[in-house]
Amino acid sequence: MRLASLLCHAVFLLSTIGLLLPTSVQAQDGDTAVSTAELRAQGLFVRGMTQARLSNFEGAIEAYTAALDLVGDDVAILLALAEAYRDLGNTDDALFFAEQAAEAAPEALAPLLLAADLYQTQDRLNEALDTYARALDRHPEADDARAAQASLLQDLDRLDEAIAAQRARLSYLQDPRPARQRLIILYEEAGQPDRALAEVEALLADNPTSYVVRLDLARRYLNAERTSEARRVLDALRADYPHDPQVALLLARAMQSEDAGGATALLADLGASSDPDALFGQAAALFNRAQNDPSVRGEAMAALERLLEIEARPDALYMLATLHYDAEAFGEAAALMARAVAAEPRRPDWWGQALDASLRANDGVLAERLADDALLLFPGQPALVDLASLAFQRVERHADAARALRTLSAPTALQLERLGDAEEAAGNAEAARAAWERALDLDPDNARLRTKLTRTP
Repeated sequence: MRLASLLCHAVFLLSTIGLLLPTSVQAQDGDTAVSTAELRAQGLFVRGMTQARLSNFEGAIEAYTAALDLVGDDVAILLALAEAYRDLGNTDDALFFAEQAAEAAPEALAPLLLAADLYQTQDRLNEALDTYARALDRHPEADDARAAQASLLQDLDRLDEAIAAQRARLSYLQDPRPARQRLIILYEEAGQPDRALAEVEALLADNPTSYVVRLDLARRYLNAERTSEARRVLDALRADYPHDPQVALLLARAMQSEDAGGATALLADLGASSDPDALFGQAAALFNRAQNDPSVRGEAMAALERLLEIEARPDALYMLATLHYDAEAFGEAAALMARAVAAEPRRPDWWGQALDASLRANDGVLAERLADDALLLFPGQPALVDLASLAFQRVERHADAARALRTLSAPTALQLERLGDAEEAAGNAEAARAAWERALDLDPDNARLRTKLTRTP
């Protein structure tokens, strides 16, 4: 992507939070002239954005820091630094710069949201709640803040407060479905099934044709012994999905008391129609649609889950894992991908997705196991080596991380730097220095590498 395009992207991102970047290089009072230092800061900021987009977060930090030295506490640069440190895994420095940005722009929402997220990452949960409260005091309509606050309250088992926060979202959301879906879960956790059912009814009013919502409502009606209402919903579903096994099973259950013969005949038809190949075709079609239309994701998940109840196909496991990953449910995605690679181990791209999901889910145990197996099957493959070394470092197996990185035939400067970091953590100062020197040969302008080399004998 060209630099001009990246600058436009950066301006757009930060303008959404009420900032233009860097603020110090804007013309003041109609004056269009800017100093040489300010122009240099602007160029450094663009360079930092470019490096961040290329996932070179160390390079981004170096550029942002140089820009900050030129123009002082610029809000946009402070926020960009916080995000780069976060992406690098350095939450202490990320939090420092996020709070600096929040102090420099008290009315800006993005620094507070980032700071709250970082407090959660560090398990400083009360400070995270306080930060969300600060954000909502200034921006009561900010759904991102309120949704995150409600989720954290739920994690802390403060269910009444979480319910109140989700209900408050209904006052601001144009589309109330996300809040209602969370309320259903909260009422279930709070032992209030009637209120959960009422929220499903409200959800259906907003989504009258949804397969997933109608099926859920029918199941809840049956559990509440409201059979006639369940029959009404299931008859309509049966008309729309005449060969669906889940609908048929629930309808047979609803028919048992009044039409046992009809229920038996329905189950017999179901046995003849539960063909795994046909179900896979339907599920695959829904999966493909869901890649472009997230509103179909729930229906695609349900179809894949139905298929997996009959036959644990590796492709179906992969598809369902991908849908969970797209929904940022990384724990579920990692567990499903682990099953997929166990069933079909000769797919390196699947191993990469399994490792990525497990790392994002902070599941060090699973990531470690996947890393060992992936490197055994695909030694020296760069993408897998990168992910496996991160997994090893997550569980402090620094020597294994270094051993994996040493298998790369043409390592990049960043990979060599990480090799040096792993060697240093493993207590191999000489090997660390050698790796950093090789990295510096590839990236001679990297000041961070020079700093690391000065601290080693």
